[in-house]
Amino acid sequence: MIKLIHTADLHLGIGLSDLYETPQIVQQRFNDFVENLKSIKDFAISSNADFLILAGDIFHHPRPSSQAFNAFSQIIGEILKEEIPIIAVLGNHDTTKTSEMLSYLRGFVNVNLKNFYLFDVASKILLRAKNSNEKVKFIGIPYPHFQSTLSYSDYVFKVENKINELLQNDEADYNVIVGHIYVEGGKIGSEQRIASLRDYPLPKSVFERENVHITCLGHLHTPQKVGNKIFYSGSIERIDFGEEGEEKSFLEIVLGDKIHVTNVKLKLRPMKTIYIKKEELVNNLNINATLQNILEKYNVEEGSLLRIRIKGSDIIRNISMNQIEKYLYDKKKVLAFKLEEIKEEESLEEININTKWNFKEALDEYLKLRYRNENPEVINKVKFYVEKIMEEVKLNEN
Repeated sequence: MIKLIHTADLHLGIGLSDLYETPQIVQQRFNDFVENLKSIKDFAISSNADFLILAGDIFHHPRPSSQAFNAFSQIIGEILKEEIPIIAVLGNHDTTKTSEMLSYLRGFVNVNLKNFYLFDVASKILLRAKNSNEKVKFIGIPYPHFQSTLSYSDYVFKVENKINELLQNDEADYNVIVGHIYVEGGKIGSEQRIASLRDYPLPKSVFERENVHITCLGHLHTPQKVGNKIFYSGSIERIDFGEEGEEKSFLEIVLGDKIHVTNVKLKLRPMKTIYIKKEELVNNLNINATLQNILEKYNVEEGSLLRIRIKGSDIIRNISMNQIEKYLYDKKKVLAFKLEEIKEEESLEEININTKWNFKEALDEYLKLRYRNENPEVINKVKFYVEKIMEEVKLNEN
């Protein structure tokens, strides 16, 4: 029996997603992430884990601050002191796309830090578990920056062939894939990542093989199981308001005759969004008092990150920021907040379908309307996947 602790997407050093901030607020938010990493460290040590997996995006920036680097160094030092090997892969935030820039994590390898294993290229390592003496082959797949230079089919072919190669000469009792990649069917989650993720999704079949016991991934921030034995641990804190309602956790994995996976919940700072219609404010002489009266109706936990979204334009300029800050900090005791205007939800006009259109022509018209405010690249990607699904449906029908 082998016990793995799996976490990912630490994002040490991330900011506050445009919330109004002070150096003290930034420090408290930094501490949120560090404290959760310490909780994972304490759990790994107290449960006498065989291995700790860090599946990428350890830092939020390729050049982490000295504070982030020192905090991480101290925590992994305590883990390694207990002779728990650390298996880490590079995420997209840990490096740049340029070959000249090495990850700061390489420094731990260069000084021959005992039991710290870093996958900065796709490779494998065979290790013995300290508690059972069984052999585990870890196959590490760091974030594939090269995917942007390939077609989708070539990318899948290259990754699949590499995993085939690394699985050869199998002397292990267990094969574990650790990666920082996007697998089809995975929920993206974060607002920022929905807007920025341009990765090819790898088919689940690349990892769901008889001789692969479990795949431990990072990159998607929502904790989730994809397929039969592919797991994302998720991020260790809520990154932005796109993850507002999510619970966060890390995974305790026991490899034996059967595989047992347990989500261990982490303590999170509360996040809350409040929506207010412009009409609720504009017809009142004292807009600041009216806004405070509206906010009084909501239960806002102490220490929250609060987002107030007003549906309508040209209203925020009439609000006294000094008054709202004093109210939110002194009365509601939030850690930080932001006040923003958003457009009223636009209804999607009915498309007058031309009966002479074929499927692709109708799809083009629908996507042009549905995603009219999006980057054309988004439209092309949606179109690609819809057509791919339709082709698969036709094949299955035949």
